[in-house]
Amino acid sequence: MEVRVQQFLEQNNCHYLITKGAKNQEVFFTPADYRYYLRLLKKYKRQFSVMIYGFCLLSQEVHLIVYLQDREMLSLFINAVNQSYSIYFNAKYQKQKSLWYRRFRSKLINGNGNLEQYIQWIEFKPVKNRLVNSIVEYPWSSCAYRVLGRSYPLLDTSLPLRSNGKKSIYTWLPLVLF
Repeated sequence: MEVRVQQFLEQNNCHYLITKGAKNQEVFFTPADYRYYLRLLKKYKRQFSVMIYGFCLLSQEVHLIVYLQDREMLSLFINAVNQSYSIYFNAKYQKQKSLWYRRFRSKLINGNGNLEQYIQWIEFKPVKNRLVNSIVEYPWSSCAYRVLGRSYPLLDTSLPLRSNGKKSIYTWLPLVLF
């Protein structure tokens, strides 16, 4: 597998990552599909030393806020997740076409304030897309776990290299219910 490390990826920083279905096709049809993708995220985050601060799985796309110990791990991480999911999806639905649109996209998140805004932005997507009325109603987002204070092994709550006195994402992210 070819590893393409883009120049804008910086080591030891958080990134907003988005990956979409090819030709805007749905990549999740059933709750079992969403659960399987979340299990893959959990599996590969350990393998590639990636921390996940927020996620939102929509029927046609995946949004993640991730922290990298090593910048080369971002491509390896998301490719492993998406390739494993593609194998599952194609076998389950008897498909042979490419499931994902090209490569994933990522954007460096600078500063804790921006991290907070990105997490809120991805968690609000189900309301913005009119899938639910309240962000805590959507089961495929990190929001319900964060806002309701539920523990979830996929989510990381500490900020490893930040020195602003904040020990946990849960204690400083505003708990805004829409």
